[in-house]
Amino acid sequence: MDPKALTIWRSALLLITAAECTIQTSAGYWQAQFRPTPIAPPYGWVAHNLVVTILLATMTVIALWRFLGPRASLAAGFVALAGLKIGGETFERVFMVHHQDFYQGGALLIGALIGESYARMLGVRAEGGRLQALEARRFGMTGALAMLAASYMAAGSSKVLTGGISWATSAALRLMILSHSDVEGGLLATAIPNWAAASPHLCLALEMGTLVVQLGAFMLIVGPRARRLWASLIVAFHLGIYLTSHILFVTPMLFAAVVAFPWARVLPGGDDNLDDLHDPLHDPGEVPQRRARPAARGRDLVILAGAVVLAMRIAHGW
Repeated sequence: MDPKALTIWRSALLLITAAECTIQTSAGYWQAQFRPTPIAPPYGWVAHNLVVTILLATMTVIALWRFLGPRASLAAGFVALAGLKIGGETFERVFMVHHQDFYQGGALLIGALIGESYARMLGVRAEGGRLQALEARRFGMTGALAMLAASYMAAGSSKVLTGGISWATSAALRLMILSHSDVEGGLLATAIPNWAAASPHLCLALEMGTLVVQLGAFMLIVGPRARRLWASLIVAFHLGIYLTSHILFVTPMLFAAVVAFPWARVLPGGDDNLDDLHDPLHDPGEVPQRRARPAARGRDLVILAGAVVLAMRIAHGW
């Protein structure tokens, strides 16, 4: 994982989660002013109090910066996660629905926290030198990618387990497209959805493609080439959903686009392999320490990915 790309990924996650926090807290407070009935505490304290709303959003954004920025503070990461949770729950109680456009930043943050916590358990610490800092953040972003992959795999497996063979008949997708179609409008509003819904063979191909993309999302943590390929497929998957159903999942699509982009080929000095010990960011004094523990790297990342999937399952519905 290239150091420059790693920094860009973390910056993208910082912007995504900060935007999610700001949008949810401000929209929740604004909409709560028009509710005839008050919201029960503790979320009512946020929804009906501008000062508390501003303090919550400010605290969360600062904590996000301290975790995903240069400091990489684990404590700040957990504070940010709590702030996102409170803001999201307040938003849900005000609007009585989760916001589908921004919803996955918290899940990615959980994965990053699990990854960096696990790195510290292995003795890899952000304050242990530049190479160790990069390695710890590599674990963190692997955790975020594992959480992203787990969300798609959960969606794909639920289709297979719940829908069964009916998911392969194209009827389910055609019904979803028609239920989200506009009555009138331009090319994007009506022509493309109606054309897709009128073609059973196209919808069947889209359903099969959906299952392939979702169930194969584990490729995000396999390697650089597989990661870029599958991230690109995820972006195409979400664009297809938007064109046919006008449903846009902003957070995962943006993060997948950042992951799919070949930063190592565009940025000078980039390299997809963090094992390149000639990178100018690496401290030569740390090379022996790096070489002393390469065999455990793959095993540790597999354990980390399994822990992320398990945590996501345990926290389901929380």
